[in-house]
Parts: sequence; structure tokens; C-alpha cells
Amino acid sequence: MPELHGTRGPFQGGALVLAAGLSVRMGRPKALLPFQGGTFLSVILERLRGLELPLLAVVRGPDLILPEDVLGGVPVLVNPEPETGPIGSIQAGLAAGFGDLPWLLAVPVDHPAVLPQTFRTLAGAAQAGGAHLFVPSFRGRRGHPVVFTQACYEDLLRVPRGEGARWVVGRHRHLRMEIPVEDPGILRNVDTPEEYRRLLGEDPG
Repeated sequence: MPELHGTRGPFQGGALVLAAGLSVRMGRPKALLPFQGGTFLSVILERLRGLELPLLAVVRGPDLILPEDVLGGVPVLVNPEPETGPIGSIQAGLAAGFGDLPWLLAVPVDHPAVLPQTFRTLAGAAQAGGAHLFVPSFRGRRGHPVVFTQACYEDLLRVPRGEGARWVVGRHRHLRMEIPVEDPGILRNVDTPEEYRRLLGEDPG
């Protein structure tokens, strides 16, 4: 189980950075791409640290080495089957202790431009409760990261082979709360070199 981080904060949930993807289209690990003076992963972790959550961890694939200067002491879990996609990483987190928490913020590493206030807004909504899922939206378009509450954990652990987290979102769609944010970064999924160049062009950091 990952060691505790920031237990003095106001939130009781955890955050899991999903960095186990194979990065086939990018051609190199997205977690380590330079961004805003750091990397995708280090920037995301720095923003999440500000929430002072009880648990914060990164999930990587079995072949990805993450330097300590990028992790900054954040514990690492391993998704042994990265080809399963984000759901395998979420399952690894739940098995490692995140399943004991009331909610889990699942943060894809390929969304590095999400603003700190968006993370805080989502954590505040999850802490207040009232839904099974909390999804950010920008001008009517839903994006990432997504908060799953304990009501979703059982389904997350039993997703049928070949399905992913969207299967769980679909099963709980009637108990999903959309959280409007002024943050286009929730829609910026950076998967290809072209998308990466566009990201740097808009925010050279």
C-alpha cells in the first residue's frame, strides 16, 4: 500500500495518476514529455500535491522507469497489463489501498494542462457527495479527470474483458454529476506528436 501523503488536508479521497499507457502513437512515454519546466507527470503531481490528499500515487507499466526527480517521493504502483488501458491501472490502485477511501480521482497523464483549480473543484464536489461519479465539463463538453466514488468500486473491479472505465461510467450514468469548469485542459488529450506540438504552441511553458 502506498505510504500516506498530505493527511492534514480537507479531503478524504485519493488521486491516482494513470501513466501505464504504451504511448504507441506518441512514440515515447507521455509521462516524461517536457512541459511547463517539468514533465507531464511532474506538473500533474505538483498540482495534485496542493490538495493534501490522504493517498496520492502513480501507476506505470512494467517497463517504464520513472526518475525520482519526476516523482518527487510519490509512490509508484505497477499495472502488469498496460494493454488493458486505464481500467487496469485503476484496479491496481483499488487493490493497493485506494479502495478504502470514499472516492478516487483518476487522472490520465496525457491530460497535463488541467488546472489546479479544476482538481480542487472536483475534490470539493466529491467531498460534498450526491452522486456516484463526478465529471468536469467545459462549455458543455465532458472531459477528464473523473472522480469515482465507492459506489463504483465493485463495478471497476469487475469490468468485463475488453471493456474499460467507460463501461462503469455507463452503468452509473444516471447518478453522474457534471461539474462545469473554466478549463479547456480537461479536453486536451495529448496522444500524438502533432497534439503535443499544438499543446506547446498554445502553452510553451
